[in-house]
Amino acid sequence: MNPSAPLLEVLLALTACAAAGYGDFEAQLNLLAPEELIAQAEDHSWSDCATFFGTLTSGQNGRMTVVDISAPSPDPDKCMFGHCGPNNFVHFTGSGTCTRPSPPDGCHSYVKTSYSEACPSSALASLELGFSNGSAFTDEGVFKRCQDFVTKREVVCFEPPSGAPQSCVCPA
Repeated sequence: MNPSAPLLEVLLALTACAAAGYGDFEAQLNLLAPEELIAQAEDHSWSDCATFFGTLTSGQNGRMTVVDISAPSPDPDKCMFGHCGPNNFVHFTGSGTCTRPSPPDGCHSYVKTSYSEACPSSALASLELGFSNGSAFTDEGVFKRCQDFVTKREVVCFEPPSGAPQSCVCPA
């Protein structure tokens, strides 16, 4: 998978919302120069994710996911009253690939969920990162197919700048 794809999805979502007339996203899109966006998209290393999300387990025992449950939606039909989303943005599925947080606006909630062995690791590993599989997760960031097998759920929150996310107090 192209590591730039998830960040580009966020940018496309913000652009779609701006085009639909919801919110002042143009200012957010202009916060970073294109070369900074490319550098951020390419800097999604495994160790970088651990810095933000803590220990991540991958492979056969990788029954763990990380999902941003407050990402802007890539679907302009979900834009109303100045907001697009929230939508689920998948950052990690136990496959060994991870996308570090890059919140474009506000304080985003990232849900790290661990599942028991009853949850098939192959089902998690087959999911792509980004918005494309966001609907496979509940509004609480739990993989729907394994929601009965949750062993631990943690929430960490980050806010911009997206190139160097800062911890923030999670929304209630």
